[in-house]
Amino acid sequence: GRVAINADLLKAVRSRGQNLHIQLIEVSDPQFALINRSAGETNVDDLLRQFNATHGNAAEATPSGETSESDFTVAEFQIDRFALTNGKVELIDLTGESLKAVGASQINLTINDAAMGRSLHAVLDAAVLGETKNLSVEIDTEAIDRTFRVTPVDLKIDLSPVSLAPISAFVTDLHGLTHGTFESHLNIHLGAVMPGGQGATLLDGTILAQGLRFNDSARATTGDFAAKLKIAADVAKGNLQIDTLDVRMGQLQVSGKGRATGLFTSAPSMSSLEIVGRNVDLEKLGRYYPPLESLVQKRIGGPFDFSVQGGGTATSPKLKVELDLTRAAIVWPGQFLKAKGVALVVESTIDATSSAVGSRTLHSRWAIQLADQRAEGSFNMSVDSTSSKPATTFDIAIESNALD
Repeated sequence: GRVAINADLLKAVRSRGQNLHIQLIEVSDPQFALINRSAGETNVDDLLRQFNATHGNAAEATPSGETSESDFTVAEFQIDRFALTNGKVELIDLTGESLKAVGASQINLTINDAAMGRSLHAVLDAAVLGETKNLSVEIDTEAIDRTFRVTPVDLKIDLSPVSLAPISAFVTDLHGLTHGTFESHLNIHLGAVMPGGQGATLLDGTILAQGLRFNDSARATTGDFAAKLKIAADVAKGNLQIDTLDVRMGQLQVSGKGRATGLFTSAPSMSSLEIVGRNVDLEKLGRYYPPLESLVQKRIGGPFDFSVQGGGTATSPKLKVELDLTRAAIVWPGQFLKAKGVALVVESTIDATSSAVGSRTLHSRWAIQLADQRAEGSFNMSVDSTSSKPATTFDIAIESNALD
């Protein structure tokens, strides 16, 4: 590879390194290799060990909240253009009988007009796991500070269909994946999920994985996955906006729409909120994601359905939840057994009201249908904050037919 830099050295010298103006940084034909060896380690592990041995105590030497001497700061800087062209990253597997190599090539990265106090816009494109360019990424950041820290704000990712099979030897978390293609077209506003970021997080776009095939000693299965999403969430404020939620995997379908605000406050509000799941089969999903299989431990087998509906007004929100486990088998050794086809439906409704003077009332009703037996109950809670001594009262009732 080749590196070329054009800079105003005279200005840097006169300002004692506090005013840096670089007209061009150009990196041509760089190549990087990640080598996976038989011991389960890579060549990067060697570099990390050497780095930690040399700089391992650097973080401990600087008290929390203070700036390290290694943090480079300047008064002014500007880079007119940074360009990386025709880069290549290779993953080399030495664990099998024959050498395998995959990676990305034709990597181009361009950044123009980078300067202190300005946001950054970067554009990257590459050919991933093939000879044809199929990846395009655009990144926008917060304004760059004096220490050159960059906080991403917006991402735009377009990845055309790419085969996942070649990387199965390098990523053990793929759990025996042997075939499949993946593509995504996403616009992401990171918000508060990014350290240093603020506000809501927005995810808008599609994800598609087809022909996924897993084959290991424990299971062999195939399937497709598709998701169409337009969701905004602000966890700090407890706000959720679902314009589009459509997830499908085999027979599984999860859809949703609506809005909720102030979910973690004393006055939550919901507007036409609806989330519906059909044919949710944890046993089958566990074949694609083994940690879920370990969590379920075959206690729930077969599909089930659920729905969540929210509405009402700001002063009187309403929530209804329904879980239908009729088609699922439940095995809880020594505690509970239910065969497939035996009715088991759980329903719950919650209504809340609040007055202008500060009193609040919560009313909840629930019902459980198991085979031909049914139990119902209610829970009421009132909080009177109008007097000098706030009072909370409870009322609980349970009704059922003869349970066996």
